[in-house]
Amino acid sequence: MATVCVSSSNGSTGREGGESSDRSRGGIVIDTERAELAGGWPVIGGYDWASDEVGSYEFDFSTREELRLWAERWYIARDVEDACLIRLGVSHPNELVFHGKGAHTDNFFFVYTYLFNQMFVRVPFTAFQSAVLRRLNVAPSQLHPNGWACIQAFVTMCSALAITPTVSVFLHYFNVRPIAKRDWVSLTFVHDCCLFKPYSESLKNFKHRYFKVIIKEGSRSQFHIAAGGPLFPFYWTRDPAKINVVPVGSMTPVEIEAVKTIDALSRRLPTQNLVKCLGHEDFDQMPRKTSYVLSSRKRDPRSRGSSHGLTAAQSRMVTDPPVMVVVAQPAPVVNLESSEAAAVPPTTALDKKRKSKEEKLSSKRSRQENSAPHPLPGGLFNPTFNVGGRGAMLVWYLREFANRRNAMDVQAALAAKKKVVKDLRAQLEALTLENKDCGKQQSKLQEEMDEVRGELSTTAQQLKDTRSRSDRIVEEAGRLKLEARQLAEREKELQSKVDRLIEEVERANEAIATLNTNAQIEHFMLFESYAAKRLCWVSTVRYGSSFYELIFLKCTDSMIGFAILHVGRQGFFL
Repeated sequence: MATVCVSSSNGSTGREGGESSDRSRGGIVIDTERAELAGGWPVIGGYDWASDEVGSYEFDFSTREELRLWAERWYIARDVEDACLIRLGVSHPNELVFHGKGAHTDNFFFVYTYLFNQMFVRVPFTAFQSAVLRRLNVAPSQLHPNGWACIQAFVTMCSALAITPTVSVFLHYFNVRPIAKRDWVSLTFVHDCCLFKPYSESLKNFKHRYFKVIIKEGSRSQFHIAAGGPLFPFYWTRDPAKINVVPVGSMTPVEIEAVKTIDALSRRLPTQNLVKCLGHEDFDQMPRKTSYVLSSRKRDPRSRGSSHGLTAAQSRMVTDPPVMVVVAQPAPVVNLESSEAAAVPPTTALDKKRKSKEEKLSSKRSRQENSAPHPLPGGLFNPTFNVGGRGAMLVWYLREFANRRNAMDVQAALAAKKKVVKDLRAQLEALTLENKDCGKQQSKLQEEMDEVRGELSTTAQQLKDTRSRSDRIVEEAGRLKLEARQLAEREKELQSKVDRLIEEVERANEAIATLNTNAQIEHFMLFESYAAKRLCWVSTVRYGSSFYELIFLKCTDSMIGFAILHVGRQGFFL
């Protein structure tokens, strides 16, 4: 297997084709990429439970050279001994970040690059980090970056407060709500206990940049428990734990005291500032002993010594003693406002003079041997301990590094912050005085608003009634229009019938007139014919304006009849 060694010192890189000859100076071996199979890369199935979004992001590191160039710029392991425990590798073209071990012989786990260059995580993980992953039942790459930021900020905060970070205390402030389609697992704050600000509102560029951390066969003890199981899930799980708030009643007395101390802090501490403390060179030089934070004098691969390996391994054991902090030299007096200050116990010049050279040597020897020192003074455990996010960091920095060259700068920054707080309080008091009449004005405006609302309600009801009446009128008008249209059609039909009847009557009258004329003519002709045979004499008689002719006819031989013929304009009538 051809390998490339990434040196932990600037400018020292390994040689391709074998392990680096500069291995004694510390470095991480990078596996060469595997050649494509004859039939192509097979499709890996069985991961339908994973989110389609996660599967849509392919890795950026396609060759070991690309991974080597990135790894030379950032610290992945703490020192040479830790670097010898692992190898790095690029993903195969058919592998995604949520895929499991498959046919690989060595165990490995995927990691995103942000863990090292933004969160300052180092491999192997600390016992606290491993315990959180094991409790959440998620792989390192399965936890959302904001979740990792909460873990790292919590570690920094606990280190400053001289308390031991435990899973129970951590999950007292966070919930876990896995979604149905397995995606990155996020942590949410419990109710109103928003301990930290979000590290970032939108993290988008991390999803392509991941690689493998391969566990060497001889390093199983650093990544497995005594029973043989892994310290944390190496590969994505389809059943992340659903965790509600851990109640205080289930904690130990030490954890309860830790919760009280944390509850006294202000909320929404700056997560980015706390995480950046882990990358500060002075952070690992703080004189302390903790079960979750290594106490080596040099934490990163720039360390010149190699005696840290055993100490680092022991410091990752869960059974280490609680976090204690040694105050190497007395801290200066920090005068903060009583309502928001963390009291730091004052020390006198006489106490400083009494510290002998032998005590200084003993203190130095205690720091080197990680002996259990005494805890911080009770100022931080005072129930009135309550400072803002930046104020808390400044107090912590003054307490730990008051004897350093930049102590005056920090004190000046703290004094400036105090002045800003004082000015803000003065402005608040002025605003309070100016706004005393706001209550009365608001009450008056409220009464006027109630009256307007009453009038508006009445007007709205009237408008509603008017609209109802208008709707009824429109409906009635529509009905009347329909009836009028029907009547008009009926009238048109009747008029048509009347016209037809009139035409028929006129035709009948004409026929009757014709028949009458014909009958009269026929009667006259008959009468004339008869009269010609029987006529005796004719006498004209006038009666009024009419003339009548008396026609005497001989009906028989013995009887003479007469007929009265009316002479009118239209003829004769017998």
